[in-house]
Amino acid sequence: MGDWIKLAKLLGVLVYVTGSVGCVVARGFDDRKRFAVWLAGPGFLATWGFGVALTQFNAVPLFALWILGAMGCSIISFNGVLYLSAKEGRGGPISTGVVVVPLLIAVSLMVLRPA
Repeated sequence: MGDWIKLAKLLGVLVYVTGSVGCVVARGFDDRKRFAVWLAGPGFLATWGFGVALTQFNAVPLFALWILGAMGCSIISFNGVLYLSAKEGRGGPISTGVVVVPLLIAVSLMVLRPA
């Protein structure tokens, strides 16, 4: 059962990363909204849902520092995606950094699980 939850979380992370990066590199506003709504949003929900399920299944404390760090970074990154997709004309290096850097940190924390 735990392996299926891990696989589902991995797929959620892949969809979330694809939607977030797609939102950053999209050329048009309509494409940016599609990436945010159809990929980043559901991927974010799946990542969080299956992540919480994994903590319960593996008896890992939900308030471990690496989990809190990944949660915080993913929230910052997702808010960057929402900012980019909310209004036409938004973008640039700062908003790209707000999406990509916390996303990389969150994925790194999920994979490496530092103590």
